[in-house]
Amino acid sequence: MLTLDAAANSFRLEDLETPRLLLDADRLERNCAHMRERCRALGVALRPHLKTAKSLDVARVATGGAPLGVTVSTLKEAEYFARNGYRDILCAAGIVPAKFAHAARIQRETLGSLLLLDRAFEERAATGAMVEGVLELLRRAEDNPAAAPTLP
Repeated sequence: MLTLDAAANSFRLEDLETPRLLLDADRLERNCAHMRERCRALGVALRPHLKTAKSLDVARVATGGAPLGVTVSTLKEAEYFARNGYRDILCAAGIVPAKFAHAARIQRETLGSLLLLDRAFEERAATGAMVEGVLELLRRAEDNPAAAPTLP
């Protein structure tokens, strides 16, 4: 049986209600600092994937305290981070046409989510439902990678 001490309170891991995120804060800080430094040394933008943590606190650690580019898996996650200051958001999972209105609302209300459309039919269907600017941004980035959004 695994037992942990947290803030001088003993508890048994199996007694915790789930889902629950348990983190080693020191390890998180170390790993994120290493990840940021490695990306800086390589000259690439860091875009941490927040699917598992779903946490503003973890996002702040991962991005070094600035609301830089992040990656999410769902529109609910995109909305959560957009409403909390993140403007450069990549949705790493393709979305179905039924979700375009939700995506457009996030764009309108937060002025900045970037979505990934992974199929041509999604782009065609999105034309009528989503903000045209997103599709134009994707087209420009595809035609000219230098035109892709950059992080501050």
